[in-house]
Amino acid sequence: MSEFPGGLVSYSRPVSCVRWNNNTSAGGQPPVSVEVEGGERIAADHVIVTVPLGYLKMHHSTLFSPPLPLHKLHSVQRMGFGTNNKIYVEFDSPWWDADCEVIYLVWEDEQDLVDEVADVKRSWIKKAVWFHCAQAHREVSGMAMFCAAGSPDTSRSTWKHFLSTRFCMRSRNSSAGNPIVTPRRVLCSRWFHDPWTCGSYTYPGRGCSAQDLDNLMEPLPTKGSTQS
Repeated sequence: MSEFPGGLVSYSRPVSCVRWNNNTSAGGQPPVSVEVEGGERIAADHVIVTVPLGYLKMHHSTLFSPPLPLHKLHSVQRMGFGTNNKIYVEFDSPWWDADCEVIYLVWEDEQDLVDEVADVKRSWIKKAVWFHCAQAHREVSGMAMFCAAGSPDTSRSTWKHFLSTRFCMRSRNSSAGNPIVTPRRVLCSRWFHDPWTCGSYTYPGRGCSAQDLDNLMEPLPTKGSTQS
């Protein structure tokens, strides 16, 4: 970034609206302008929008003026977007073997597989199927990480309580056969609650096709386009 001229890159200036004009000869007006919080408008010849799909799903109606063409909006709606949080669990020291990279989990009370979980808030942890064991270094000696999908409304306090008092302690005791230990820290990402991401995982939704990806990548139509 140091190679760019001074004042070329701006930070902490949330965009309120991207105002685009599909008439390339609109009386000398710029084809697009970016309105930031506070009302300032920045004129441009082109704007590349790279916001996360979750943010686009939630704010497309106010982010663009005029609204996006229907074929783009339909593609936004068909594509799937969810939450896949990373949860880091730090121990005072590793309780796994030095050459261990992954620990797979087996749940004692599992029954037949079902498509839907009745109580997501209590059962979301069972979506974790493995731990990734980080290599020890001088700052962190016992760190493990796993991903948990779904249940975006699960609070950080719920995660910490569940992991500290039930999951990690029982896993340590039953799988390794050693005395029970508790984590020193539990750190959880909060992608769903981040106002600029609204989630963290894009996937092909029902009815989605490669054409939807093309629709989102293509430029907005100029005057005379047959797209709608």
